[in-house]
Amino acid sequence: MESPQVVPPAPPPFVGSPPAPGPTASSPIRPRRWVAVTLVVAGVAALLLALGAATLTRSADDYPVVEVPGHRSMTLTADRTYNLYFDYPHAQSQVRTPPSVRVTAPNGDDEPLVPMPDGPTYRTDTGGREGRAFASVHPTVDGVYRIDVDAIAGSDPAEKVLVTVAAPEGDTALLAFVGFALAGLALITAGVVLFIVRAVRRRRGAPLAPGPTAIGPAAAGPAASAGAGATGWDAPDPTARAPD
Repeated sequence: MESPQVVPPAPPPFVGSPPAPGPTASSPIRPRRWVAVTLVVAGVAALLLALGAATLTRSADDYPVVEVPGHRSMTLTADRTYNLYFDYPHAQSQVRTPPSVRVTAPNGDDEPLVPMPDGPTYRTDTGGREGRAFASVHPTVDGVYRIDVDAIAGSDPAEKVLVTVAAPEGDTALLAFVGFALAGLALITAGVVLFIVRAVRRRRGAPLAPGPTAIGPAAAGPAASAGAGATGWDAPDPTARAPD
């Protein structure tokens, strides 16, 4: 009688290692739609503020005038410099000798005038009057000043000439207009560019990120599973006995 065959122990079941994390593709940064919309809205608001600042700028039509000869009292502030303009026909192209002007402070003192040999000019929107700055004055205190203008020797009495007083319009209102206008255009341009970039990237589509690679029998697919079943080791039945 033959001794029973020794059945070798079955191999431990195959346990696949956990899938290693695969490389992830970095998604391209896409500008959000609300960012572009916010930039455009802010740009429009800045342009509206620029229009509001433009309404604060004074036109030459609003400059206080003093007839030649004549006098006028007006309120001046100490923190500004005022130009004195000689208003006469063709002032932008012709230079004429201005009249004598005296500016008296509230305390009775005469304010010194600073000559301007080649001062700025203006042209009014209404009537087309032209003026040329010939002097400037910087008030020492706030208050009401008296401006006296003498007659011009040898001038035509029928010709109407004036002296106007105004602060240069290159200060707060004009700077605010330019600043808000430039900021508004820049914001609107940036918003439109972001919107176009987002639309182009959305049309092209984002590249798909590679998923994790499975490791183990499941990764081999049906064909590999079938092959493993055909060539794998099958453990014998432990209750089986050897033939006598």
